[in-house]
Amino acid sequence: MTSMENVIRVFLDGYGQTLSKGDVPGIMNCWEVPAAVLLDQGDRAVIEATEVEQFLVGSVEWYRAQGMVATKPSSVEVKILSERLAVALNI
Repeated sequence: MTSMENVIRVFLDGYGQTLSKGDVPGIMNCWEVPAAVLLDQGDRAVIEATEVEQFLVGSVEWYRAQGMVATKPSSVEVKILSERLAVALNI
């Protein structure tokens, strides 16, 4: 495992724990804007931190409504795209 893969795995574990707690300010600390969000429905540019906050509040509510109380990446495949860019798949 490369150091970048390890950093991504540690990040995703922490992100999952913070999301599981419903700690939106804590999750916000994981984001930088502008950002790109990739979803099954397509991609989206995020320009303002308030957009991230609205998305996260909705995500926490959705997780709770589904009866989910914790989220943790089960398997992660990291694809290194460049020196500063990687993609984590199969989360």
